[in-house]
Formats: sequence, C-alpha cells, structure tokens
Amino acid sequence: MIISDINNDLDEISNEIDIDYYQKLSDIITPILNSESYCDIKASLINISRLPILPKGSSDEAKRIKEQISDRIKRLRELTRKEIKETVYSLEKGFKYEEIRSEIMNESHLVII
Repeated sequence: MIISDINNDLDEISNEIDIDYYQKLSDIITPILNSESYCDIKASLINISRLPILPKGSSDEAKRIKEQISDRIKRLRELTRKEIKETVYSLEKGFKYEEIRSEIMNESHLVII
C-alpha cells in the first residue's frame, strides 16, 4: 500500500515540477517501486539518504507532495526496522522454546513431537 501510494505521489508531483527535478526524484524512488521482495525494499531504502531539494518557486502543492513522499519513505523504514526486531525476538523466543523442550525431553525421557 505504501509503495503504491509513493507511486501515486510521484505521478501527482509530475504535474507540479519541471522535468529535471522529476527525473532526479524518479531516479531515487524507482528502485522502491520496482522492488519485488522485502530485501529489495531494504536495499532501496539504504540508498536513499534524502530527496532532492525542490527548485525555488515550487508550488505549495509540490512541497506538500514531496513531504508526503518523504513521510511514506520514513514509514517504510520504520516498518522494516520493526520487522527485523520482531524477527530477532521471534528467533530468540523460538530458541528458548527449543531449550525448554529439550530439557523436558531429557528430564522425563519422553519423545515430544
């Protein structure tokens, strides 16, 4: 959803800015739009340090859309960070479960499936 929203924003901002700025913005955002996996999204986000500065005299609408794109990219970053933390937590939890399971098996001499 966020990625399709960024694509819509890019289309929308194209009506508000000159072709040179659009090309710079598009070059930065296109890898996200073309992402086919979680790893692709992560790699694309790593390569975005900041969006190009709008040309002087840009409309308020262009500023609003650029800010919206920036906010969506920040949200993607937050989601990917959160997912990594949750994955690590799940793995740790899984390892702990396996340790307890092994202890029970050893203590009771049972085979637990």
